Amino acid sequence: MTLIDEIRNPSSSLSTFLRHQLPGRNSVVTRWTRELALATQVPAPTTLDPSDRPRLGSAFEMRLGFDLADQAPYPDLLPMLPPQEATRVLIAAGLQKVDIPSPTPDGLNSWRRRTDWNSGTADGHLHRDVWNLSEFAGLLRRTGRPDRQQWQGLYRIMQEKVWPNAYPAGVADAMPTLWRAYLDGGRGEMMRLGTPRVTQPVYDAFAVGDLVLGGCLVDIKVYADPAPALPEFMDQLLGYVLSDSADAFAIRSIGVYLGWHARLLTAELSEPLGCEQTQLVQSLTELRTAMRAIIRPEVQRARFYKHGTLPGPPGEHP
Repeated sequence: MTLIDEIRNPSSSLSTFLRHQLPGRNSVVTRWTRELALATQVPAPTTLDPSDRPRLGSAFEMRLGFDLADQAPYPDLLPMLPPQEATRVLIAAGLQKVDIPSPTPDGLNSWRRRTDWNSGTADGHLHRDVWNLSEFAGLLRRTGRPDRQQWQGLYRIMQEKVWPNAYPAGVADAMPTLWRAYLDGGRGEMMRLGTPRVTQPVYDAFAVGDLVLGGCLVDIKVYADPAPALPEFMDQLLGYVLSDSADAFAIRSIGVYLGWHARLLTAELSEPLGCEQTQLVQSLTELRTAMRAIIRPEVQRARFYKHGTLPGPPGEHP
């Protein structure tokens, strides 16, 4: 069970909590709906198979993560690649290795965004790379404690035997289309959110986000018609924010980037919480405490399946 699973169940305790305890939630969804209606949609390639759309969304999310991250992104994934492959992908994504005092054994913490990086000149092969990496990450997420050498070996096997013939034609058309729309509009909006730019903020086994850009939590969505799903997107973002019990990411605004519209919809966190900006921290603390009590059983179950650990003692934060 994940946070998204709970949110998609309208009768779950979490869904009920978000609908009833956040007085400004509906007004922000209404505003986002109006803004979306004014946006121009980029036509999806006719070759795109509907069954590939969910996987396309995961791959495009990763493509933007590689483009926006300040440092080497996806620290759970990249160490499972053969080192030369991780290096190749990072260089293609516009990062470079620098000398730092305390590099990790895999050296990934020594990668930084090039100051002269121009996303418009990025290697087009990276679209296919992230499709493969996204598929690989999907397998990896199902493993509690992956062995690095085994997974590096599996990567080589898939690279040689599986992936050469596993890039759907519709996805090969869709990725450059989404990328061009992002470069023309969405990227500038997201860059203006500021730094730090972090991929996959992890709040627990129960909740992993897409991006934090300068204190704004952003989810990437590639929906043909996102309007009906905006309430779900809102609840997902709010669930992630309230799962950050320690306020580790200092999130003060939320947003969703809609790939086929190249549009970023944002809101100050005080809006859905229905509080004054001066009361935001206090409201967050109270709501996070209340939500922890609601989702504790699900978080403990997710921890066990992901990490193989039993729930902590009574009183421990989930």
